[in-house]
Amino acid sequence: MTANTSRRPPSYPGAILTDLSNAFASNTMQERIPAILQQVVEVNPGMTARQRSAIEQLRDDVAAGQPAPALAPGPPDVDGWRMALSDQPGRTWHDVEWFFAETYLYRVLMDAVDYFVTRHDPFGPIKAEEYASEGHRTLLDQALSVAGSREEVLNTLLGMALWGNRVDLSYAESRAHGGSINSDDLLVDDRSAAIAALTGTAHTVHVVADNAGSELSADLVLIDRLLRDKWAEQVVLHVKAHPTFVSDAITDDVIQFLRRAVEGVYGILATELGARLIGAVGAGTLRLSSRFYWNSAAMWWDMPDELHTFMAGSPLTIVKGDANYRRVVGDARWPYVTPFHEVVAGAGIPVLCLRTLKSDPIVGLQPGQAERLEAIEPRWRWSGKRGVIQGWIPKL
Repeated sequence: MTANTSRRPPSYPGAILTDLSNAFASNTMQERIPAILQQVVEVNPGMTARQRSAIEQLRDDVAAGQPAPALAPGPPDVDGWRMALSDQPGRTWHDVEWFFAETYLYRVLMDAVDYFVTRHDPFGPIKAEEYASEGHRTLLDQALSVAGSREEVLNTLLGMALWGNRVDLSYAESRAHGGSINSDDLLVDDRSAAIAALTGTAHTVHVVADNAGSELSADLVLIDRLLRDKWAEQVVLHVKAHPTFVSDAITDDVIQFLRRAVEGVYGILATELGARLIGAVGAGTLRLSSRFYWNSAAMWWDMPDELHTFMAGSPLTIVKGDANYRRVVGDARWPYVTPFHEVVAGAGIPVLCLRTLKSDPIVGLQPGQAERLEAIEPRWRWSGKRGVIQGWIPKL
């Protein structure tokens, strides 16, 4: 696959690094990631001694800032990762681009647990606990019960799909905010432009998923209404090619939820939802797509040409979550008031980002908005409390 780097905005300030130039990124690699790796060991008691040792070694190497290792040969993404690793400035976990460090870390973990041989999801027990939680059932029931006009339903479900992004199993601070939403929590709201873009001629809509669990369930309700209410003739749901960021959705997460839904695990409305979506998969109106690009360190404007052509023909791509937002804006500390379109328009894909803030990158704010937030809550960029529904949707 080839990428067209000419789509990158000329004013790109460069990606955040894991060194001490960014406190949150540095803390992530020195403390949060090692804690996640320790959790993987604890929730998978059936792993082999070799797998456990490999994870513990990775945990210690990341905490100490050792060089990032090479990948085992075999899977088709290895050559791309080899090139990406060679491009990094210091090549240690504490001296590389942050987006590379996190995405590569989870890919190295897949080698450690033999994922491409066993297909065992090391985060499966964590995801299962979330699906069994009261919070998951509550959000799913609320989404399935949304009523009103066609436009009102879509508007509400886009909002629920946003706030479902708080339920991130890799980030407890974000989960703690739950469904408590204040009027000032939504910093940018471009839903009206998105709804206008979907009005009219039937078309394909792309949805780039983030977390399994509560968020994915809300996304599937949104997708169901996009199809039922004729906002789209087809929806393509893009998920990760392998487990990553703890709770990011893979194809098995979608299939398992739909199967349990039709079995009646989540109630009658969810049973009907599951049956409709399974029928949509069979009819081709819902497609599940998993490309290694979504697990890679490549930015939005570095998308492979084949995928770019596929997505650029759609009137709207809905992109979920913080890590995907980081990909879209190049994981950079742009000036807060940088217009969103200046960052993403070069990629040529109409996009709507639904993201609760769990990292530094953010653009498209009004003058003075960031300064007011800083005075209220110094952690506003990371806490997961606030969110954006932010789009670049050119008029057709």
